[in-house]
This record gives sequence, structure tokens and C-alpha cells, in this order.
Amino acid sequence: MSSSECIRNQFADVFEGDGLIEGEVHLEVDPSAKPHQQVADTQDEQVYAIQQTKQFAEMCMQIQNINLLSEVSLNDDHLTSIRSESEQDPEIRQLMETCQKGWPNEKSAVRTIIQRYWNIRDEITICDGILLRGDRIIIPRNLRAQTIEALHYGHTGIESCLRRARETVYWPNIIDHIKNVIQNCQTCWETSTSQAKLPLQSSPIPELPFQRVNMDLCEVQRQTGNSKEILLIVSDSFSDWIEVEELRSMTASTIVLACKRLFSRQGIPSVVVADSGTQFNSREFLKFARNWAMKVALSSPHHHQGNGKAEPAVKIVKRIFRRADKSGQDRWLALLEWRNTPNHMQTSPAQWLYSRRL
Repeated sequence: MSSSECIRNQFADVFEGDGLIEGEVHLEVDPSAKPHQQVADTQDEQVYAIQQTKQFAEMCMQIQNINLLSEVSLNDDHLTSIRSESEQDPEIRQLMETCQKGWPNEKSAVRTIIQRYWNIRDEITICDGILLRGDRIIIPRNLRAQTIEALHYGHTGIESCLRRARETVYWPNIIDHIKNVIQNCQTCWETSTSQAKLPLQSSPIPELPFQRVNMDLCEVQRQTGNSKEILLIVSDSFSDWIEVEELRSMTASTIVLACKRLFSRQGIPSVVVADSGTQFNSREFLKFARNWAMKVALSSPHHHQGNGKAEPAVKIVKRIFRRADKSGQDRWLALLEWRNTPNHMQTSPAQWLYSRRL
């Protein structure tokens, strides 16, 4: 029997005619009141109480019908795999059984295999055969290594992986497990670089996504061959979202075409911040900006730090692509994983821009 059916049975008399048509109403009469007031006042109270009870019962059913898994960015195959492994995992099975029967009053009465869940017992629920801690899926033992590998896709570093894990998955000692894997990641060791932090730059805070963007050009090694490819990097000052456009050349006309494609998807920015390179300072690019009602702010020559978020964005993209190539991963999937990774404010660029995980 489902939770909604249990609630409906519990409040069956309420849902059948509000308890007034088919059920008998028992009234307590106040001897000091007048006869017509005795019946009217008491019956009004009875009707009000039944209406409140019905509203509460309906609210309970609505809460029970909320599917927390609908907020999880996993396809049906992944959920089926988690559900199947949960059925085979002794710890998860015991935890489900305890949640269904109810937790005992004392920790000592809990089976040893699940005692480490005692402090979070009030946060654990079951949704469609899958255990959740809040809105985080409790991962069975056999899928934990695979889960860490997915969290670490793109080699985004320990803190980034931990932020993603805190949003989506859980199991005991998950933090130590993630740290151990990443600290021993050969690709991260070989591609790590010590970079000095750039000085803070003061700029107006945008109120909307893609209201103010920073852009720059860079070259990266192709995945195959010894040649390099040209990339246009565009960083949104509101969400920190990074767009990457592959270019055939560094000419102004090629950059304008790439910007048109990008802005037709994300909207036309009010301000475009770029360096003083010949492409962005060219007559063709400035004409394009005027026609599209954009203001172009150029940084000083030989002072690329004035280009705000563009310089850090270029470094991020180069690092993501380099590590993806080193470990044989897909560059664009690694970039997507970075876009889904929460920042120090516990919100990812994807959530800032699209209000959801991608």
C-alpha cells in the first residue's frame, strides 16, 4: 500500500462527505446557551474542524507524492543500477528495513552494520526503492568507486569534487574516500601548476546573466596531431559560465561570426570586455558591436589582467582540455562537468545561468 493510500484510509471518514453527510455528528450542548445558539455554534465548530482536518490530509498526500528523484540529474539507467545494487547491498538493505519499521530509541538497539547512520537517521528517506539523505542519493558500496570517478571527471580538484558530492551523493566517510583518490591521481599531479592569484579588479556587478561578458583568444594543442587550434573564450560576469568557440582563424570576421552564434543563444550583452588586440579593436568588430547595441570596453595594452574574468577563464579551459587529453577523456564532457561544479558559494555556473544542473 502506498503512503497516499495509507493517509486516505486514515482520514477515510473525512473524505466521505466531510463527515457530515454519511457520518453522525455528535454535539455537546451548553445548558446556559439559548437553544438555537447551542446547535448552530457547535455545528459550525464541528464543520470548521473537519474542513481543517481534510486540508491537512490533502497536504500530507501532496507531500508524499513529491518525487525527490525528479531533481536528480541521472537518467533512468543510472537510477535502475543504483536501485539494483541497493537490493544486493546488505548495509543498504538493513538501512531500508530500519527506515520502514522505524528507528529504535537507543543506538545500542540498532544493528551494528548501520550504526554509523544513527546521527543522520532523521534525514534518511526512501524514494522509489532508493535511499536518500535529504536530496542526496546514498550510494551502494559497489558503485562508490564509479561515483568518485564520475565526480572527478575533468580533474577539477579536491574542493570542486567535494562541492559536487555534497549536492548529489552520500555514503559514510565519502570525504576521505574522495580526497584519497584525487591525491593519488597521476593526471592531476602531472598537470598541476602553481599560479599566482591575479589582483582583484573592480567592475560593476551585473544584474542578469550575459549582461556583461569578458572574452579573449587562446591556442591549445589539438587532441590529434601536433598542430594547435584557436579558441574564443567568453566568460559571463554574472554566472561565471564559460563558453568556448572553435575558430578557423583569428580574423575579425571569424570572431564576429562566432559572437553572433553565441549571442543568438545566450542573448546580447550590454558590455563586452576584451583586450586591445587588433581583432577586437578592428573596424569590423566595432561596427558589429554598434549594430547589436553593445558597448565594447578594451583593456590597456600589455595589461591583460584588466580583462577581468577572461584571463582566469582561459587558464581554466586550457587546464580542463590538457587534463582531459592526458587521461583520454572527452574535452567537452569535462567542460560540462566543470560547469556543473559548485563554486565557493555552493552554486554552479549552470545553476546560476539555467537554475538547474545539466
